[in-house]
Amino acid sequence: MIFIYSKFIRKEKDPGKVYFEMKTIQTSAGWGYEIYANDSLYIRQENIPAIEGKKSFETKEEASTIGNLALEKLKKGNIPQITTRDLDSCHIHK
Repeated sequence: MIFIYSKFIRKEKDPGKVYFEMKTIQTSAGWGYEIYANDSLYIRQENIPAIEGKKSFETKEEASTIGNLALEKLKKGNIPQITTRDLDSCHIHK
């Protein structure tokens, strides 16, 4: 008879810390992104921020680029506000 013993080491999350995660989403008009804080939806951005009107990102990559920029701002403790300058520096078509 053979017995197999395995031990899984799980790294527990620090309960006092906020963990953020960004996911791209496909919308009926294109692409957007969601940011989660401790597995709860925190931001849902279906349109390109900082521009007039409602226009979705044309590609998943564009949504990911701006979503990650907003995520980095959050991680640094800043407001995740996206500006037209951010869009221009990331070459996002407005």
